[in-house]
Amino acid sequence: MNMRITLAMMALLAVSACGAPMPNGQGSKGGARSGQQIVTLGEASFVAEVQPGNAGLVISKAGATAVTGQTVRVTRSGAALGAGDGKLAKQVAMAACGQAGGAFNGQAVGRVVAMGVWAFEGACS
Repeated sequence: MNMRITLAMMALLAVSACGAPMPNGQGSKGGARSGQQIVTLGEASFVAEVQPGNAGLVISKAGATAVTGQTVRVTRSGAALGAGDGKLAKQVAMAACGQAGGAFNGQAVGRVVAMGVWAFEGACS
């Protein structure tokens, strides 16, 4: 019985966090549409998925701050993205977020989440 109460409370907390305002004061405008975006930079083609996900982080002098918005996951067609491709992945994520009708928070921290996949959690609103 206690486990059910704990799980119910965790679910309520998770749902309530979804509507939290963005740290920059803009709030979640809901402008970004979920879905797959094809992005071409130079000769390379990328697939980016804009989707609901976890809150992300912004690192500043004051420390780490949560940022809410949609997650942008980036992969490259042909050759997998590596750990050293963060700048390129961020450019693709920014373009994909814009194509989805959202605004990209360039301060959001990205990370490799799987082989060849970069994710920018909370970065697209």
